[in-house]
Amino acid sequence: MDRRHSPARLLRTAPPDAGWLDIVPELEERFGVSANRRIVRLWTLVLDSRSVPNHPELYPSRRTSWLGRPEGAAQATGPALYVPERHVERALDEIEQYVVENADNRGRAPMPAPPARAGLGQTFLVLALLACFHALVTRTSSPGPLTLDQLGQGAQGFALAWREAGVADCMRIQVMGEWWRAVTALTLHADAGHLLTNALFGGVFFYLVTRRVGAALGWWSILFTGVVGNLINCRVSGYDHVSLGASTAVLGAVGVLAGIGAAEAGIGVLLASGPHESFWKRAWRGVLLPLAMGVALLAFLGAGEGNIDLGAHFFGFVCGIVPGMIAGWLSQTGRVLPGLWDRLVALGALLVVVWSWVLAFL
Repeated sequence: MDRRHSPARLLRTAPPDAGWLDIVPELEERFGVSANRRIVRLWTLVLDSRSVPNHPELYPSRRTSWLGRPEGAAQATGPALYVPERHVERALDEIEQYVVENADNRGRAPMPAPPARAGLGQTFLVLALLACFHALVTRTSSPGPLTLDQLGQGAQGFALAWREAGVADCMRIQVMGEWWRAVTALTLHADAGHLLTNALFGGVFFYLVTRRVGAALGWWSILFTGVVGNLINCRVSGYDHVSLGASTAVLGAVGVLAGIGAAEAGIGVLLASGPHESFWKRAWRGVLLPLAMGVALLAFLGAGEGNIDLGAHFFGFVCGIVPGMIAGWLSQTGRVLPGLWDRLVALGALLVVVWSWVLAFL
């Protein structure tokens, strides 16, 4: 597999020995426009959504793009969009059809939705790991504190050690520098109901995030929001605060979705800004709707009785917005990793969790 092809299209590209042609001159002639980087990005997204292999080169004045130029392609004098020779006619037809069908009364077309970048399997795997880990801790724990003799009798003492070593104890995080507790606390839950609530809501929002921006950007953004949300919550709540649960990351995923929507709405205006009402429709669907969902979820999770950590929920949600905007921009502009590398980098987020538990027991 040629690493230099466009990252979002590597799984469906033509054979590496096929010739690549720049279709920008033909598109300029058909539509009577002078293509700039914004227009070429829009054409790239159209081809992405129709699974047509392509490689945009937006900065031809540089020696090469950050992923390199397809083998056999000539240096362009302006922004270029390379397509395998046997896909040229299809690429031209797809772009022309899109422009004709979606052009508004100003002759501009809205930005197409990118293809799905991740499936349900990854989300189910993460939820299954959380459930299995909770079952391990719950099944081997005993009610109340254990004596020193019980601690030396095997599994029960080991289970108690999981909880003691992993909760987000703000005193130990801030005074003793045990930052890994902000990570390990995301994997612990008070009871089955706590786990089920986070799994139901988290399953939905985790999938929506990874589907929009891919596994690497998605899971790293979710982990980042959960960890930073816990750290800020500790800073605000004081030394005597203790928390656990994945709900910080769940609300963080909602914030990430809002950030992704903000990035897509902004890029949509830059690339193909039709009438102002189209921008507001896009803003409502991409930004305001996730924000409303986050506020509703905050209200729902805070409406019941018991030890509800509203601070962790709130800070997780807020901390997700900026990473979501960054992830959305990277995804919409094609700066994503190929399928295999995307999953491998996403695996790094799981390794961070594992390493945090290793540090917790050292």
